[in-house]
Amino acid sequence: MVIEQDMGITKLREIITPGRVTESVVVLFFAWLVVHLINIVLGKLADRWSRYRLRILQFAPIVSTLVWSLSIVFIIFFIFQPDETTVAALLGGSAIAIGLAFQDTLKNFLGALTILMDQPFQVGDKVEIGPYYGEVVSIGMRSVKLVTNEDSLVTVPNSVIVNQSVSNANNGDLDCQVVADVYLPAHTDVTVIEELAWEAAATSPYVYLEKPIMIRIADEFKERPLTRVRIKAYVLDVRLETLFHSDVSKRAKRAFIEAGLLPPGFGGLESDASAQSRRGSSSSATPGSRAPSPRQRPSVPKTN
Repeated sequence: MVIEQDMGITKLREIITPGRVTESVVVLFFAWLVVHLINIVLGKLADRWSRYRLRILQFAPIVSTLVWSLSIVFIIFFIFQPDETTVAALLGGSAIAIGLAFQDTLKNFLGALTILMDQPFQVGDKVEIGPYYGEVVSIGMRSVKLVTNEDSLVTVPNSVIVNQSVSNANNGDLDCQVVADVYLPAHTDVTVIEELAWEAAATSPYVYLEKPIMIRIADEFKERPLTRVRIKAYVLDVRLETLFHSDVSKRAKRAFIEAGLLPPGFGGLESDASAQSRRGSSSSATPGSRAPSPRQRPSVPKTN
């Protein structure tokens, strides 16, 4: 056993020379450069043809895995070129040590292959992995990166992902379902609630009307009896999820205030009639002043 290890080390020293190491570094650099440029091109194409954004972005991890795998194969068989005796000696004498040293790397690499073959999600999907929920921005050989709704970048090792459940909000589609809850007094008329809540979602500029809007009403107790109004609707693009949730919540509360179901000024909101009256009195009190310009609809953020 000791002789085999000594032979393996000697052969390894003969193979790993400074020149070959330099060549390997150059190959890895070009592999990184190719992957980086391909990701930039795919990102530009996805931004230009937003309708097919997710379909375009799903090629990024496939190309990345292919380029890195070919680079490693090229380095081993065309730069170092180990013979059968060297491979046998290394495997026989150092297999356990190599396995222990690279077990985490191998787990993450196999996890990446599992993710690419099983496809529980792809780049651009909104997923929940453990305590983290966000958009998948990259699927690498070692980890998956998410950007949360709070704009935090989260890195999750592939070996962790394959060993736990993953929730996918849109599964490759541009649209996804958004749920907004609004609470009203327990004695509120249910028929009026459903109509106002449906209209709040249907009139939002971010709603995707090709899929149904659902209103669910239930009783809950939070220090006192309340009626929970759950609005389920689909947003046009997953990147507009938080904007859509906020817009629907504000529209629903404003509608409930106008209908007398909530007190005026609830949550800092006011009815449209009250807002117009306040703006009118303000402009009449200061002649010549310009009315505030309406807010522009926020544009869809671009991905790199």
